Amino acid sequence: MTPEELKQWREARGYSQNKLAEALSVHIMTVSRWERGAREIPPFLRLALGYLELKGGKPKHKQTKPRKEKVKREENVYGDYLQTWSRFMNSVLPKW
Repeated sequence: MTPEELKQWREARGYSQNKLAEALSVHIMTVSRWERGAREIPPFLRLALGYLELKGGKPKHKQTKPRKEKVKREENVYGDYLQTWSRFMNSVLPKW
């Protein structure tokens, strides 16, 4: 496999260099060096890429949780202070 073939394979299947590196359990710089021809591509890489195709073909994208809307609270300057002080005093003073 040539560096150009590797890059074409990766782009055709929607993998970024980072996602391909994660899927192959190698460092992202390794994938970059393979594609630039700075490092020799191992002969077994073709088998690993074939396995990735059989496994699913497309990289799994992280699912993000929908953001919760911020609830506006009324400004209470002393409320948080008093609540914190109350918790502190309850933990320090013996309970009668």
